[in-house]
Amino acid sequence: MAIIQSWHRSVDVRSLLVFRIGLGLYLCYDVVSRLWPARSSIAWYVAKNNAFLEENDSPHGNAIHKIWFARTSVEIQLFLFGVTFLTSFSLLVMGRLSNRPIFGIILWILVVSMQHRCMHVHDGSDNFTRQLLLWWVLLPTSVHEQVHKIQKSRNMVTKSKASSSTKNNNQVANLAVTGMLLQISLMYLGTVSKRTIDIGWRGEWLPPFHAVWYVIRDSFAIRETFWLDYLRSLDVGWTQAMTIHAMIAESSPIIWFFVPASSSMRCCGFFVLFTLHLGLLLVTRLPNWQCIGMIASVLWVPTSIWDSLWPLQDLVGIRKKTDSDAPDDAELTEIIASMGTDDSSISNKTKIRVQTRVGGSRTVLTWFFFSYMIYNFAGERRWIRKHDGGDIGEFFRISQYWVMYAAPPKISTVTSIIGYRTQEEAHTTKENATIKTEMWIDVMKGLKRNEWEWQHLDDDTTSLTSFVSPRWERALSQWGSTHTDKRRARHLLKSLCENWVPSNITRLELTWSHYRILAPSSRENNKRRQRWTPLDKSTIDVNCT
Repeated sequence: MAIIQSWHRSVDVRSLLVFRIGLGLYLCYDVVSRLWPARSSIAWYVAKNNAFLEENDSPHGNAIHKIWFARTSVEIQLFLFGVTFLTSFSLLVMGRLSNRPIFGIILWILVVSMQHRCMHVHDGSDNFTRQLLLWWVLLPTSVHEQVHKIQKSRNMVTKSKASSSTKNNNQVANLAVTGMLLQISLMYLGTVSKRTIDIGWRGEWLPPFHAVWYVIRDSFAIRETFWLDYLRSLDVGWTQAMTIHAMIAESSPIIWFFVPASSSMRCCGFFVLFTLHLGLLLVTRLPNWQCIGMIASVLWVPTSIWDSLWPLQDLVGIRKKTDSDAPDDAELTEIIASMGTDDSSISNKTKIRVQTRVGGSRTVLTWFFFSYMIYNFAGERRWIRKHDGGDIGEFFRISQYWVMYAAPPKISTVTSIIGYRTQEEAHTTKENATIKTEMWIDVMKGLKRNEWEWQHLDDDTTSLTSFVSPRWERALSQWGSTHTDKRRARHLLKSLCENWVPSNITRLELTWSHYRILAPSSRENNKRRQRWTPLDKSTIDVNCT
């Protein structure tokens, strides 16, 4: 056992505290962002009436998944979102209830259910979030209590009083911590592998490193700001440098995984990953990916940095506990009390049995998920055969398939929903005739801000890039290529007509405008500094009358 525990990775307990607070805040934000700012966002998650999707439009075939991820009525969905928000908020309150394993299991079940009730607005950040949450749940109860004590205590000391024993006691090393850090490393390693090994070592992420050039000129998930305009105006050498920096930063976590928490070198891991996601947050409309990435990077902050920022006294009873540790006396008393039995009436033999059962079940689960994480990651890379076909990972929603900007787009798609109405305008003529003029309106802007501004048809509509939210953008941008997707788009337009847009709109039109992003060496780019050239359009329209 000592040999097994010797390779456990460590993390400072203050990193775990900040990670817990950040994870709680992020989950609360995730709940709110799925329903805000447009009231119509709830329609992604309901099954009938004003639903955006058909009732049987679901990828979940498993009987348990059909119940777990069911789209139901508006009332039930709002109740589930409310319970998920309150449970997530409990991570910030840090009461004794939130430290118990049953609380973490319930929170994980609720979060996974929320993420999978509508897969069209799902992205890789949701997978990463539930994997990190799972490892947080698998942390031993003693670690949760340790984090709770530090959050509640005011035992701060001066830097001169911080002893070496205190530094050691502020570190946590066990299999769950190792799994959490390895999961972060594998996510980035899988992303890099998808860009390189999995496609035969070719693509824009490799020499001549033009990936960032194409990413910042795409329309998907891009913030049109002065900062982005400045980046586009830079010479191609700058974007090549940013591409190289991104590849190095995303390849580095597997190195920091082997650096102990006591080493100040580990701070480089935090700085590289935090600044990478902060920079992406300023440029892209992918807040979920970037926020959870910055929160996870806190786990790489070494003890030496925490001691200079937040020195602590040695808390009584804190030490490096392993997964096989049984509950201490206080934990055992709580377990026995929950059984409705007086502690004095319990024999030592029964106490040992309770200790073994509580400590052993968590150890078995931790080892199972740790082993399957490595196995499924290797299987997704096709390094080994997936004997289960990935079914176990799909059932628990812990697949190790990671994609983040795998192939930078060379064709950009601008998606827009336009509403039309016919307006009669009187003109003074000999016949006193009236002329019918067609007006248009940006529907997604109207849904988001509840501002319905009509414009004349001859006004430019090609620059429309407004979306209700990043999740709306992901869903609509990937539709339009297949017959099934176009059927979904038509159903969405019908639902908008019947329930969510002003009654004077007579027709809705969903358009995908395609543009070819100009290469760095293209003649048009060198002469005119153009971003792209138009190709074609694909349109679906529905009459609302």
